[in-house]
Amino acid sequence: MGADGIQLRTLRASDEPSFRRAVEEIHAANEHFDFAFRFDPEAPFATYVAWAANQARGVDLPEGHVPGTYL
Repeated sequence: MGADGIQLRTLRASDEPSFRRAVEEIHAANEHFDFAFRFDPEAPFATYVAWAANQARGVDLPEGHVPGTYL
């Protein structure tokens, strides 16, 4: 963990409460900034965690896309 308490890591199911708060706060500050790519607040959070893991592994990527990791 860094000196300022920030730790970069992949998303976990246990992050749901803080993740949803962050999405809401960032959206309230700037509704046009897409902080959480393809996040659907109505879908189960586990679906988004699985999507992010697949993105990192390059699984089920749309044509022309490359793997990417969300930390």
